[in-house]
Amino acid sequence: MDPSAAKAESVSATQNGPAPELRLVGLSHRSAPLEVRERFAVERDAHAATLKRALAETGAREVLLLSTCNRVELYSDAGTASLERFFATGESAGETRRCLYRHEGTEALSHLFRVASSLDSLVLGEDQILAQVKSAYGLAQEAGTLGPLLHGAFQAAIRTGKRVRRETKIGDHMLSVSSVAVDFIQRVFSDLSSRSVLLVGAGEAAQLTLVHLRARGVAHVRVANRSLEAARRLAQELGAEAVPIDAIQDEVGRADIVITSVGAPRPLISQATIARALKARHGRSIFFLDIAVPRDVEPAAEDLPGVFLYNVDDLERIVRENYGKRVDDLEAATRVISEEVERFAGNERHRRLGPLVAQVLERVELAAEDEVKETLARLNGMSQEARGEVEALAERLVRRLLHAPLTAIREEARSSDEDGPVRLIERLLENLPPRPKNRGGEP
Repeated sequence: MDPSAAKAESVSATQNGPAPELRLVGLSHRSAPLEVRERFAVERDAHAATLKRALAETGAREVLLLSTCNRVELYSDAGTASLERFFATGESAGETRRCLYRHEGTEALSHLFRVASSLDSLVLGEDQILAQVKSAYGLAQEAGTLGPLLHGAFQAAIRTGKRVRRETKIGDHMLSVSSVAVDFIQRVFSDLSSRSVLLVGAGEAAQLTLVHLRARGVAHVRVANRSLEAARRLAQELGAEAVPIDAIQDEVGRADIVITSVGAPRPLISQATIARALKARHGRSIFFLDIAVPRDVEPAAEDLPGVFLYNVDDLERIVRENYGKRVDDLEAATRVISEEVERFAGNERHRRLGPLVAQVLERVELAAEDEVKETLARLNGMSQEARGEVEALAERLVRRLLHAPLTAIREEARSSDEDGPVRLIERLLENLPPRPKNRGGEP
């Protein structure tokens, strides 16, 4: 899209009000299969460049990108059409559009608060998403793509996520994709104590997975990672063995269970690697659980006899059972989110009214000043001191008469759940005399 056209669309999207509106376009495990989501996953090293590209292509004033295993969402003040085009390009544009969701205004704010509170996660109550929201906010700050709209919205989202965890039982079980993954494995292998596990990756997901494996009695774990030092630290901390990533082809053949969580741009474990491993195992099968996005294991490996390959979307059945048992927790968290959305919206309306109220006051004062000058010009013989008293009287009258109604309107904006007070002030401004162009040093 032509950047100038995108900028025009962004401006038109915000010109109907004194402040821009929060908008988002994205896809998640609820709307898109894994093969679509992994095309849009953004690694940390590419995050800043992606944000800058989003600014240029959408014509936005501010953007923030949230990219996790289960979602990729672009938050901005730009129109949703521009944000959608950022995602839907190339030959797969039609398929991508069918997977996208779009939210604006209060709906977008509510969605963001649900995400930060883990109500929209694959695992209800999981404890990683709030840290991921904080990280996305920090990366946007570093890249210089935040403005007052996203700064306020994400500060409120982080506060809401903390309040949900503090005031409800949504996070009591400290669930995560890693814990659900190990639950899933134990359903397949009732006894894990004699199984050999290869863990590919040494990040937070791998660490949580290893903790849960140890709790289920797994004794033989090897950790492979691109940074051997990181693998050694994790292995030493939790009693495993570190191996270099280059040895992964041999290590696959030694493992009964392979769990991957790297999310590399290309699969780390190919179908050919697994075929050689199966041959060395003389017919013994291998269980793969790939919880990375993008996937670490080549999907075609599923066609090999003796391979049982599952990914993060295959965990959904266990997740649905988890949701069914936690209806009360979900309802309590939803109530907190509704309160926080109303609170933020009220504060935002109050903030938007500030400049408008100042304009009303200025316009009325200028109109009164002009009337006083015209009146004084018709009066002869009045001293300079008396003229000053008349001018001061007019200014005091304007402020005294406007103070009560303007204060009431601002308080109504804070407590109201609608934009009526903002629209009232805007209509008032439309009917006041225009500000003279030669005031305040303007040409």
